[in-house]
Amino acid sequence: MISKLLLFLCNQIIQKGQIGINIYTMWFKPLTNSTEDAMATKRAQDFILGWILNPILFGDYPEIMKKNAGSRLPSFSYSESQKVKGSCDFIGINYYFAFYVADDPSIPKTGLRDFTSDMFAKFTAFKDAPPVSRIIPPSRPINDFESLWKLLNYLKDTYKNPPIFVHENGYGLGVVDTMNDVGRIAFLRGFIGSVLDSIRDGIDVRGYFIWTFVDGYELISGYSSRFGLYHVNFEDSEHERTPKLSAHWYHNFLRKGTPIKMENNGTYWAKAHRSE
Repeated sequence: MISKLLLFLCNQIIQKGQIGINIYTMWFKPLTNSTEDAMATKRAQDFILGWILNPILFGDYPEIMKKNAGSRLPSFSYSESQKVKGSCDFIGINYYFAFYVADDPSIPKTGLRDFTSDMFAKFTAFKDAPPVSRIIPPSRPINDFESLWKLLNYLKDTYKNPPIFVHENGYGLGVVDTMNDVGRIAFLRGFIGSVLDSIRDGIDVRGYFIWTFVDGYELISGYSSRFGLYHVNFEDSEHERTPKLSAHWYHNFLRKGTPIKMENNGTYWAKAHRSE
């Protein structure tokens, strides 16, 4: 810890740099209007987001984590708390989806539990699907653009509006990808709009990065899901790369600041592809 602190100070004082942390985030919302589901949602936020962010920004774990995990959760000494508190210049987040949360009273209050059981909650990505005890990524993309806006507002209100970078946001899990990837364009356009709304609301969002430039090996799904703006032929020894429609859309968005209209996408892609 001391060596990392010295590196942090050296970077700031000598090199005038910034050091941040990246966390895998998701938004949580109550499955029903019940008080129990609302409280379970707050526990999920504290366990998934607060576990990392609270020590870095406040110097200690969330109270509900300390209560539910007990002695299984290491405690900070006063000296450690002061050293870790405020030890990052920005927060980087990876964001893809949100979950509905339901209270789970069936989990025993005593005995051995794990991290998930300590939340006393169940999760589902789809409101019409029964919640389960584990957080399982959804089988297809969900265009819940408002969820990212809500997450960014939560980070602002809970952690005093720290500088934020959206390090990852992309479309591809569970999708049969095509070169005419209008679904990806709609997904990215919606989430970029959500980030813009957040900036207009005074949230200190410094940047947004699409995942990803080219198809690659994905942590969750290997080569079975394609997230790239460029198609990669994995069967070819040269790994030929071909721009999808989304690559042309994003190029136009960055260059001109205006999105490509969604009408007649097939015609547009054909013209753009011929011009390459």
